[in-house]
Amino acid sequence: MNDYETLKILSIIRLIVTIYLLFFTKTSLFMKILFVYIVDMIDYNPIIGKLFYKNSKYTETYTYEQYDKISDLISYILLLVFIYSNNHIPINYKHSLLLLLIFRIVGIALFLSTNNTKYLFYFPNFFLEFTLLFSLIFEQKYTNLNTPFRFFLVFVLKILQEYLMHYNKDIRNILKDYEKLILNM
Repeated sequence: MNDYETLKILSIIRLIVTIYLLFFTKTSLFMKILFVYIVDMIDYNPIIGKLFYKNSKYTETYTYEQYDKISDLISYILLLVFIYSNNHIPINYKHSLLLLLIFRIVGIALFLSTNNTKYLFYFPNFFLEFTLLFSLIFEQKYTNLNTPFRFFLVFVLKILQEYLMHYNKDIRNILKDYEKLILNM
């Protein structure tokens, strides 16, 4: 099986696992979101990714990024459907999450139509991070997290991550070299 076929199969498995975790498990919203995070990262992880792909750099290809972003988008829509179907988060915050997801959809659409990953930086994925934060505040009752500083901190850290992942590839390559150095110690 070639890497492209593996990617298609992993994308389908990822969506099936996401549906199962969201709609068929009895765990907290916070844990469901963490599982969505983990499932998203499994094949991209440089150590685990080697188990799936013959070409160790396959996760850096445009084809991979296309499938990954489309899978992300479907997973996030499923997560939002789940959130709207329960009462863990107040409705005005649900609407905020919807707007954040629409914002990201614009970035993904521009990325897919232009092949330019910088659009993923211009339209960062705040959806998942704020979903996680809202679940901590409203479901887990960590009300001390409901401060402008915490929201600002999530915002800044996410901008930095998106910059490293999608805008400045040189920094990304430096970080990967550093990671290889650490892993080979």
